[in-house]
Amino acid sequence: MNRITDIQRTEQIINETIRSLNLDLSGMTVMTELASGDFIVTPLTAALAGAEKVYVTGRDSRYGTVEELKDYMHQMQKALGICDECIQFVDDKDRVAQEVNVVTNSGFVRPINDGFIKRLPEDAAISLMFESWEYRPEDIDLGSCRRNNIPILGVNENDDRLRIFRYVGLTVLKLLFELQIEVFKGRFLVLSSGSYLKEIKHVLEANGAEVFVIDTSAEVKNVVSAESTYYDAIIVAEQDNPACLIGEGALYTDLVDPGRPLIHIAGVLDGNWLKNNGINKYPPQEAGYGYMTVTTGYMGIRPVIELNAAGLRVGQLLVEGMRTYHNVTEAQRYALGDSCAMDFDMQQ
Repeated sequence: MNRITDIQRTEQIINETIRSLNLDLSGMTVMTELASGDFIVTPLTAALAGAEKVYVTGRDSRYGTVEELKDYMHQMQKALGICDECIQFVDDKDRVAQEVNVVTNSGFVRPINDGFIKRLPEDAAISLMFESWEYRPEDIDLGSCRRNNIPILGVNENDDRLRIFRYVGLTVLKLLFELQIEVFKGRFLVLSSGSYLKEIKHVLEANGAEVFVIDTSAEVKNVVSAESTYYDAIIVAEQDNPACLIGEGALYTDLVDPGRPLIHIAGVLDGNWLKNNGINKYPPQEAGYGYMTVTTGYMGIRPVIELNAAGLRVGQLLVEGMRTYHNVTEAQRYALGDSCAMDFDMQQ
């Protein structure tokens, strides 16, 4: 099981981020996940930000058993001076729902269903822990949230205090280096759009690369002359377009071949087609629509801490708004006064 090794640096970044975001969870109870590796920081950050209590939930997985994760949590609490009672494991989140104010849309907390939502107190709120457009209907029962007046907002990852998308560009750089592609003086074709495209292009060009772009958010094929141009690698990073980009009959299938490295951050690919045609994407693990092959945490612990702390800050603001206005719309408006919060359409 992966564990944090540099605890001193981790604590320093957590405290810096708490101060930067004005994160203050005093008088609030948080529900989040019990995770392995760097993602253990979410409950630790909540506790260090003054949460009255932090509940964590989890289950055995390929990342570790519950007992291993609980042991890891206790070790980290001791190292950071967090009392044992401040963070408590629950195997059934419904059992403590009536106490919870801030709910994070984190892995083991999902799905956040009607049975859990209807037990939440009147000042409770859900933080998506990522940008609002990344919402997946299977994660949260949105109808139950509307019926029970539970507000939801996402995190604005472009907030100047965060700039999380810059780490996407740096992750591409790291993956290219792992393939022993120098980047400097290289030529790269990027299939992407939006903030992903902006940051990947910026990072590659800042390191002396020539970048060619295909906007994959377009409904029709928008292509540069790929067949007659040599590229050191093709990079796919698309989150908005749910269509298959590379595979049998897909728009951009003719751009790839077995001799051309394929870097994949996000975007729908036909894994069977790639395998049958001898095309090895890197990293090799599968990632469906709405998921990344590797997250920005692949770069290190800072983006994990900053994004999760920002999610907690969004939850804090929504709870403050509910306690002040007792109204979902007004609570969301209050929270959106902070640039780390991103609007979310609860009617979708």
